[in-house]
Amino acid sequence: MRRRRIIFAVAAMAILLSATVSVAFVELHRNKGSASGSITTQWLNQELINWKPSSNGSLLFGATALRSSYGIPSYNTMQVQAADINMLLSSNVSAIRIDIGYAPWLSNNTAGIGEITSAVNLVKSSGKALIIADASSESYRSGGQLNWADFKQQWILRVRTLASLYHPYAYIVVKEPGWYYPMISDVLTNPLVLSPYDWSNLTVSLISAVKSVSPQTLVGVSVAAYDLYNSSYYQGKVSFNVQYLQLVEKIPSLDFIGFDIYDTQGFNGTMKFLTQIGNGGKAVWIAEAWSGDGQYVYNSSRAMLDREWMQVLYYFALRINASVVLPFYTDLFSSYTWDTNSSDIISNYNLRQPVFYEFQSLATQYGLPA
Repeated sequence: MRRRRIIFAVAAMAILLSATVSVAFVELHRNKGSASGSITTQWLNQELINWKPSSNGSLLFGATALRSSYGIPSYNTMQVQAADINMLLSSNVSAIRIDIGYAPWLSNNTAGIGEITSAVNLVKSSGKALIIADASSESYRSGGQLNWADFKQQWILRVRTLASLYHPYAYIVVKEPGWYYPMISDVLTNPLVLSPYDWSNLTVSLISAVKSVSPQTLVGVSVAAYDLYNSSYYQGKVSFNVQYLQLVEKIPSLDFIGFDIYDTQGFNGTMKFLTQIGNGGKAVWIAEAWSGDGQYVYNSSRAMLDREWMQVLYYFALRINASVVLPFYTDLFSSYTWDTNSSDIISNYNLRQPVFYEFQSLATQYGLPA
């Protein structure tokens, strides 16, 4: 499973965008993990000391069901998805996140809708909490882009539909603003696409749509933590993500803000934002996290590093008073090597890696129920 992240070439952006727009656009499409901020064993050893709390605390541990998320390829059969979810359940998680792709609803694919519903029911029947994160639609990434006005309208309809069907414990209605940009046809010409104020207004509508059909659902947003401060492009100006979080923190109906952390600069950016600006009275989530992205994922030489990273992530969550932590690349709980044969995938989910046992230990000792 690869991370669904589409990155536009910087050179192309320089040609297509004005100076102001290219600054924001390029920054928001940067990889979440950078070479300069890569997580190393040396860095982890230091932060184990720096962030070790005087006493351990409790929070909600969740994990991501990758096989049921985004566009589901044919080899991710229902049996594969069940094997994935059952592996996560064996880690003593309190919640399972599914990034539900909306393409089956747009194409009236009843089989696809039924498959997602079965995955959701498996999570809920286990007694664990369901977290939905918006995954937009695969069709928008495959030539079906919409203009910003239509994209917003479809987004509101999407979250209302899924919330009314599945009534999740929590819903991340905005998952990294920059992640959506390649799905928007007028991103290069419409300044509203890059306006944190327009995004804040959209967020109000998304929250209202969810709570109108599922009033008990917690609703939040997340941002790529790297993009908060680590940008030469902004040249001292306040980044889009900082402006956006400052605005949405003022929305009374927003329940939590999330940070997606994949490198040392993501840790630093999260800490800086919460120290300098604060959480606005909202709960703080580590909504996505791993020890790296891109070339740093699915590398078996990092197995022991990932185990230590999990402990450091827990310490950091306590340090920032996070209430939820959600690792993303949870296939690595089982194996660093995967193919596209369904039988092989199911067999792999019987395996366990060091990071699984570290996560399981933390979730068992310090995990809170949803």
